[in-house]
Amino acid sequence: MLLHVGGTSTASIMVSIGVIFFLIFALSFAVGPIPEGAHRIGPTWAKAWFRASLPRLIVAGVFSGLLLVGALAGGDQSTTATAASCDRDVPPLTGQALTDARLLGAIDGMRRLGDAAEQRDIAGVQALFLGDAHKFTHDIDAALRPVNEGLAKDLCLSVVVIENQMAGPLDTDVIAREADRVADYIQEARPVLDLSTDVKPSASTGSFCEQPVGAATTITLSSERLTAAAESLREMASKLEAGLEAEAYALFGGDSHNVTHDIDAPLRAADEPLAVRLCENIVGVETRFGEVYSVDERVEAARAAADDIEAGGQALGILP
Repeated sequence: MLLHVGGTSTASIMVSIGVIFFLIFALSFAVGPIPEGAHRIGPTWAKAWFRASLPRLIVAGVFSGLLLVGALAGGDQSTTATAASCDRDVPPLTGQALTDARLLGAIDGMRRLGDAAEQRDIAGVQALFLGDAHKFTHDIDAALRPVNEGLAKDLCLSVVVIENQMAGPLDTDVIAREADRVADYIQEARPVLDLSTDVKPSASTGSFCEQPVGAATTITLSSERLTAAAESLREMASKLEAGLEAEAYALFGGDSHNVTHDIDAPLRAADEPLAVRLCENIVGVETRFGEVYSVDERVEAARAAADDIEAGGQALGILP
């Protein structure tokens, strides 16, 4: 029997030790002496068996106790190590910008992850975990930790619990609970970080878009990728019109947003006015508050950005 010290729960440790003790007890029962003229399971035999087995039972008890202490100590060290990993900065997983749209997408992604866990949808949980919601929880740490270290640590600890679950047998109840906590922590971080003010329209938009926009990934700008990004932006516009803002910005938090960054440098070299126009439309999508852009303006900006991506693909010879 294998006992994975430090990698399992206290309850399973106790069960394992109980089984070990029982096996030793059974062995003692089987080989215990039978006094001459006595029957097995009788009072006389029981006393003789107990006297003969007592040394083995003492050894079994001491062995089991030491094993329990070692296992619990290993478990405590594992917990301490997890907490310690959240005491320091968490490295980002992507080079994507921390936008309000991406934050909303992460909240929605974690809510959907929790829903999938509650429904015992293991495949859905695994697929959702690979999305941007998990990546965002890493990317946000550098910005969140200096302004609210406690919140950053709480977020990290819940994410680590989910990551540990994904690495072993999934406990969907634990994943559902922690995914909801992560969504709540990200929601709490939103006003602290004020990501909605990262990019401003009007005067500042012009100066922002006059400068090259850094690439978000190193993925090739293929026709499939550009077409998917344009379609995603149009679907986002439809969801905005339907009042489904969280779903709309979840779409924008994916690769469609990455494409608008990745295409900027080559497009500026081929058609700078088009690159600037695409940037300005994306700013109109990213800035979600009504006092800046109305829903109709954001819908229009999303559809215009989709057209710009397709036009940019044609200017670069990627799309026909």
